[in-house]
Amino acid sequence: MITSEILLEDPGLIDLIDKFMTRLPVMRDSINLANTEKNNEEFSNLIHQLKGVGGGYGYPMLTVLCSDIEVQIKNESVENISALLQEFNTMCEEILAGSDENHKIADANK
Repeated sequence: MITSEILLEDPGLIDLIDKFMTRLPVMRDSINLANTEKNNEEFSNLIHQLKGVGGGYGYPMLTVLCSDIEVQIKNESVENISALLQEFNTMCEEILAGSDENHKIADANK
């Protein structure tokens, strides 16, 4: 389970984190679909968007992973992209699994 790092500093952002959590499965699925369909432009754009917002929602490790995927997209390394996408999907599941804990952290730091 992965929790948002910003809730320790600003527990009032829990509603914003919840909105991100609601959108994350859709973003994950869109990224995977774009990759499966070999829609490289869409794939690259979606990874770039998530890289930009991950850290802002308290998930810097998601930003780092998306950055790593971007490098492999530029290198056209299909094998490395595939391995990183497996890691990405696992990380998304761990982030989603942290939802209840995010609320506990926010409540404890109010």
